[in-house]
Amino acid sequence: DGGVFTWTPTEAQGPGVFTATVRVSDGNLSDSETFSITVNEINTAPVLAPLADQTIMLGATVSFTATAADTDLPANPLTFTLGPGSVGSITVSGDFTWTPTAAGVYTAAIRVSDGELSDAAIITITVTEEPVYTLRIATAGDGQGTVTPGLGVHEYLSGATALVTATAQADSDFAGWTGACSGAAPTCTVWMDSDKVVTATFALKAGNHAPVANAGADQTVGPGASVTLDGSASSDPDGNWPLTYFWQQTGGPAVSFTPTVSRTTFSAPETATVLTFTLVVTDNLGLAAPTPDTVVITVEPHALYLPLVLRNP
Repeated sequence: DGGVFTWTPTEAQGPGVFTATVRVSDGNLSDSETFSITVNEINTAPVLAPLADQTIMLGATVSFTATAADTDLPANPLTFTLGPGSVGSITVSGDFTWTPTAAGVYTAAIRVSDGELSDAAIITITVTEEPVYTLRIATAGDGQGTVTPGLGVHEYLSGATALVTATAQADSDFAGWTGACSGAAPTCTVWMDSDKVVTATFALKAGNHAPVANAGADQTVGPGASVTLDGSASSDPDGNWPLTYFWQQTGGPAVSFTPTVSRTTFSAPETATVLTFTLVVTDNLGLAAPTPDTVVITVEPHALYLPLVLRNP
């Protein structure tokens, strides 16, 4: 007979030295042995945050700060540099600047390194002799909808036209434009001869509207930990309170909990696993949220102490 010992250290546990004790028993007498486990750090490459291409007018300065993430614990110091043939300059902390002296299309290769591994991305900088204007797109009202080409700031060369389209969700109506657009037609053309702002207003349709389920943030816990599922951040646009709640487990070993309350608690399994739950809420008029919200509970492993039986030679 034999005992199998298994343990998978997490990122937070490396580097480090840990001890494990194995114990063998015949039911009356026992013996044990303690040994050390050295966990080495495995370096992972840093990841650059997305960088947007730039369009600027000749004589203007383009500047931005590049950022990156490093999942190593503790995180490694990161250093930013530019690749060969890049325009501009960048500090070791990621601050990029460049003032062009001629119109054209240029590139800059942004590189980040932790001293061993690296990530890189190339951005395109278009320098024009024509002025560059911005179009800021926003929404207003108690309804919901989308606007193409998207919320936020968009750049256009002087004299260009921007086609802006508003699309209401099923429970809302498009009520009209303000700013550089006017009227209630869902599509508007904006002539870009200056910086402009366009706002699309959406209004909720008359009648009852579905509540929105919020199952809370994903959680990472240890074996046997007490876990609380919290749906109290769920909402109803019409204020048709109280809401009723229905939790359902959709993945992982079955656990025991009360499914019909906003906050319910259970004990995590004693082994590493992943549990998933969905939450549906219903308003006091009987209308349920059309889309359940999902929360994921990750149970991380701990060191295991298993019996070890030794064969006699």
